[in-house]
Amino acid sequence: MAKYEIKDGVGIIPEGTTQIEEFAFQECAELTSITIPDTVTSIGERAFYGCSGLTSVTIGNSVTSIEDRAFLNCSSLTTVTIGSSVTSIGEDTFRGCSGLTSIRIPNGVTSIEFGTFAGCSGLTSITILNSVTSIGSYAFESCSGLTSVTIPNSVTEIGEGAFKACTGLTSIVFPKSVKTIGRLAFAGTGLIEVIIPKSVKKVDNMAFIDCHSLKSISIMGSLKIPSQFCEDCESLETVTFGSGVKAIADSAFNLCKSLKRINIPEEKKDVFQQNFLWKVNRIKTDYDWARPGRDWEPVELIKLLKVIPAEKKK
Repeated sequence: MAKYEIKDGVGIIPEGTTQIEEFAFQECAELTSITIPDTVTSIGERAFYGCSGLTSVTIGNSVTSIEDRAFLNCSSLTTVTIGSSVTSIGEDTFRGCSGLTSIRIPNGVTSIEFGTFAGCSGLTSITILNSVTSIGSYAFESCSGLTSVTIPNSVTEIGEGAFKACTGLTSIVFPKSVKTIGRLAFAGTGLIEVIIPKSVKKVDNMAFIDCHSLKSISIMGSLKIPSQFCEDCESLETVTFGSGVKAIADSAFNLCKSLKRINIPEEKKDVFQQNFLWKVNRIKTDYDWARPGRDWEPVELIKLLKVIPAEKKK
């Protein structure tokens, strides 16, 4: 096992070291900065876990993998430079690094894992390159400083709770590569407008629940609208459906008290009218009546349907 030292707050990695072992600097409060030399190829699990004084990390170009929770709860960490050779960043690697303001994910990384950047409340900028194909469950949960995210057109899957509780997130653009959006993926975000492209074939329940600033959502894909899809999106006024929507769950727009218009395509008018028959924008349960501020009357959604004329073929 390598012998590590800390001098004047700087971590020293012995010459010739190829792996930083798990727990190597765990909870070393005196550590303030470290440079990972080019001989190192991997950083072990919890290697820098809980280093509360660590502010700067430079990861050399020889490192290919950063294991689970390697920098978990390094709350003072503001600057991380990840070498271009990194292909794997583990679960919860930077979770709780609330001082981190920006991150660039190297081109060799194909998946952002479970909770990798969760709780990085100071994070305002993310650069995700075209090598990434999936954004894992709770990857950016509670990153409240994020205001916008550009998802590259290589991403096919956005996992459960991936951006949950990103309260500052007001805009997102889904590329045509995205096929699935997971449960709670954008729950409790600050999104104002959402357009789900035709490429999306599956959206899980509660994907946009509690998005209180959301005003409009368009669903263009050939998919089923799940339960509690936009539940309690109290500012939601307009919903637009493409012709590919297959079914709409009863509770999809539960508690959307501002809903005024549901746009439907002319060619599927009869299908949508049948689908919305008897649906209302709240479900009268004892639980719902007990929630504060829920004293408004339900609206029959079929009354909000507006037919969009089909475009004339030239």
